Amino acid sequence: VRKAEVRLMPSGALTSGVPDRPRQPRVARSDVDGKYEFVDVAPGRYTMFVSKPPYVPETLDLLPPNNKPIEIHGGDTLDRVDVSLKRGGVITGRVFDEFGEPLSGVQVQAVQTRGINGTRNLPEMNYASTNDLGEFRMFAIAPGQYYVKVSWRQHVGMPMDADSPNRTGYA
Repeated sequence: VRKAEVRLMPSGALTSGVPDRPRQPRVARSDVDGKYEFVDVAPGRYTMFVSKPPYVPETLDLLPPNNKPIEIHGGDTLDRVDVSLKRGGVITGRVFDEFGEPLSGVQVQAVQTRGINGTRNLPEMNYASTNDLGEFRMFAIAPGQYYVKVSWRQHVGMPMDADSPNRTGYA
């Protein structure tokens, strides 16, 4: 994939002594052939993040086929660390109030059910805001089943009049 953003982030403890220079996050863009390169990388363990809309972002902290950690030693060259990006899905829609009028500035989230320690959790996987027509669009979504959560937030910094009834309504 051309023009993909490839991030190399330090991860984990150093495996051998103190490096001669600090490990720094690095960023590269793939070329027209999908190739990328990092030069003069400080020794240590790294995690790689690859992203480009509308593809699903990918995280790589182990190298296939043996699932070894991405580890750089002084003078090493890692060649052909290939990553496949999957085209993501899209969730679109419109949000209306109880009178059929579009709601703008409403927060929309795609959440997925996950079981963590025997508890049901709904982590946010993607988000968007509605425009003036009440429309939203979320992209680069990994395959799976999602719930769409819609929430209206009062404008920050706007005091509510204590004597006025709340006339907001429901999406």
